[in-house]
Amino acid sequence: MPQEASIVISAISCVCNKTLLFYTDDSEYGFDDQDVTRLDNYGHVLLHGKGYDRWFDKSFNLCFSTDGSVGFNTEHTWADAPVMGHLWEYVI
Repeated sequence: MPQEASIVISAISCVCNKTLLFYTDDSEYGFDDQDVTRLDNYGHVLLHGKGYDRWFDKSFNLCFSTDGSVGFNTEHTWADAPVMGHLWEYVI
């Protein structure tokens, strides 16, 4: 097996064995609860990221932006995510 393939397999194995993930995105989320467009963008980036950097089989993904904004994306089969909702209210 080529060394590159071994590195990729090792990286994927590392991610697959985790229950939660932390992301440091390379952009600002631009959260503004008074601006619908920016609020919509905030929701999209937390849900989708770049389309390849969110893992939906994990308990939750905690996301941080370059401007210090934070948000999370939770896997909802824990009875539609009340556990994470209560946790997030406590954090705030």
